[in-house]
Amino acid sequence: LPSLFFNLFFLLSLGFFLALMLQRFQLTGDLNFWLLFLYSTAGLLVIYTIKYLVLKFLGWIFQVSEAIDTYIFIVFATNKVIGLVLLPFIVLLAFSYGIVNQASLNLGITVVLSLFAYRYFLSYISVHRQVRISFFHFLIYLVAFEIAPLLLINKLLFRFLSESS
Repeated sequence: LPSLFFNLFFLLSLGFFLALMLQRFQLTGDLNFWLLFLYSTAGLLVIYTIKYLVLKFLGWIFQVSEAIDTYIFIVFATNKVIGLVLLPFIVLLAFSYGIVNQASLNLGITVVLSLFAYRYFLSYISVHRQVRISFFHFLIYLVAFEIAPLLLINKLLFRFLSESS
């Protein structure tokens, strides 16, 4: 139960951070902040639910359930840390202006990207011990299942926001 609550906290804090970023860069159009927060959080929930189900299914198909479980553990453990680390940046983004706001935005993005990079590095090392994969194959996985969906979601989000304004 605590793990589930930390996962929900991650979704809420990253959804809030994304909504504040979109509002800061004036990409929201006429959308209310709380509606944007709801869309961001719901989108993250859908992404991570689909990712979890697809990974479990692929682990079952390819008989590498132990490696997939290790990878899922690393992903969700890192997400819990991201949820906690984002909290001060969310407070600063919501209640500050000027240079403090810009610095908290830049530092928050840097910290999140660094934790994502750490997550993939740790995942590669852990999964490589259990399943012999080359770095090239891991890179293909990373681009196909992590980066490409984010780019697609980014494009759809900008298209949706440009139509709503």
